[in-house]
Amino acid sequence: MPRLKKAFDKLQDVCVVCGTPTDGRYLIGNKDYCSDDYTREKEKSIDLKKIRLTNEAKRLLVDITGDLTVSADLVINGGFDTDTDWTKGTGWTISDGKARCSGSQSSKTSILQSATKIRGVSYIYTVTISGYESGVIGVFYIPITGSRRNFPEENGTHSLTIRQVFSYNFNELSASSNFIGNVDNFSVKRA
Repeated sequence: MPRLKKAFDKLQDVCVVCGTPTDGRYLIGNKDYCSDDYTREKEKSIDLKKIRLTNEAKRLLVDITGDLTVSADLVINGGFDTDTDWTKGTGWTISDGKARCSGSQSSKTSILQSATKIRGVSYIYTVTISGYESGVIGVFYIPITGSRRNFPEENGTHSLTIRQVFSYNFNELSASSNFIGNVDNFSVKRA
């Protein structure tokens, strides 16, 4: 019997970190871990910058922690890879990885999505403008007064830092009545 026990011990899996015998359920690649070290190792391998949180998950983080502990992008589909996640005003279309404003609008027009932004917090709004022809585009951030901060009237990647004066639950790009151009790579992050 002692020989059988020695043979069994050699076949038994052990944690690569602490040497604790394991049952083979906690594998990363071909390495075996005990449950505690498996959890720690999995947490290490998570790249928080690559996590895409839904707006609902971001709202829950804000509700639980009082702020976003991860400098997460508050925009979903800011690369306009698909024609989803956005409410488009007159003149706006999404195709070929860009949102395009055609100039067919007779007054200011917006493209927007729901998001949670907290009063008193500063946010960095970044957008790439291409195919610029005319007009202005900016960030709508005060609903009561209709205030908008504008990006430069030219092609390129531009950023604005804006302190949120009121709580406002949208990411909104607001274009003038004569804006014609494309936007891409739109992001909103806490400053």
